Amino acid sequence: LNQRRRIMFTHIPSHCTIKIFTVSGVLVDEIKVNNQPENGIIHWDMLSKENLEIAAGMYLFHVEAHETGDEKLGKFAVIK
Repeated sequence: LNQRRRIMFTHIPSHCTIKIFTVSGVLVDEIKVNNQPENGIIHWDMLSKENLEIAAGMYLFHVEAHETGDEKLGKFAVIK
């Protein structure tokens, strides 16, 4: 069974944009959230916007809520 790897973002607003960057600042992918996520949870398939598997390493994420303009920045590591 080939279980696709994915990352779970929690406490995500219902209308927001999640951007994922490399630590050098290159945009890897962008997730537009426009619905009431189940318990505020969004899953990301760990594929770039070109649909390629991302490399191991450190990544940054930026969440911007559309209604409030609130922003959150965080980071995560991908280990192969």
